[in-house]
Amino acid sequence: MTEYTLCELPLIEALRSIGWTYIPGKELERESYEEPILVERLKEAIKRFVQAPEYSDADIQDEDVERAILRLRTGSAGPEGIKETLRYLKGGKIPMDLGRRGLRYIPIIDYEHPENNEFTVSNQVEFRSAGGTIRADIVLFINGIPLAIIECKDPSDESTSWYDAYGDIKFYERKVPELFRYVQFGMAAEDIY
Repeated sequence: MTEYTLCELPLIEALRSIGWTYIPGKELERESYEEPILVERLKEAIKRFVQAPEYSDADIQDEDVERAILRLRTGSAGPEGIKETLRYLKGGKIPMDLGRRGLRYIPIIDYEHPENNEFTVSNQVEFRSAGGTIRADIVLFINGIPLAIIECKDPSDESTSWYDAYGDIKFYERKVPELFRYVQFGMAAEDIY
């Protein structure tokens, strides 16, 4: 009996049963361990969204998609950068001034049609920054954006509890603040029943 078999795996299976796609952390297509976003997945989601009828007259080009992703990726990890990222996530769109084509909103999450989004659950996901390296037990990505992490503890180990998992999340926030520009939920788990 381990943390993986008693907590992590059951959570992954519960998410899979409601439609999340499971990809082990080592198999995620990532540009680097320093990049929290699964950039190619986000790019594909945006391209899929802008092909929808409501965007037919928006004239959004591939370079506009690249610029929007760059804007999302390069905000600061400080309070203002976090607020800006939160506005994009809450609105589901990134406003972009496209010059002569005017202001356009590049979609990153489809709240009106949730089934159009890509839901990915991954485990043992490594992230690196100047502050160090962490390995999150479970990360939930929507369209390649890491929106939630779940830290698990072994429920059969009396020396640990969900409170220790909470402490791990707070430690991760200090070690890899870039990740927490996107993460909106941190969950501590020791028993899923």
